[in-house]
Amino acid sequence: MTSIAELHGGFVVTSEAKQRESNDPAQRTLDIKLVVRVPSNQFGSAFDEIKKLAGNTPAEQVTRRAKRMRLAQALATPAAE
Repeated sequence: MTSIAELHGGFVVTSEAKQRESNDPAQRTLDIKLVVRVPSNQFGSAFDEIKKLAGNTPAEQVTRRAKRMRLAQALATPAAE
């Protein structure tokens, strides 16, 4: 995660990993919580790269500020004709 963040001009603020135990090894999961800061113009590509590393992302939370930045980027990008 650190290399992805740094590649996009950012850094990892915090990371937390927690394994959920189960009697069935196939049902054990690893929950990871990340807080990553990257410049707004790099957010989409950094987020996509991080998601590719996960086999399953049942819940993802993006802050309102990040959502506004994505919207602003989309509005600033000229439409293809």
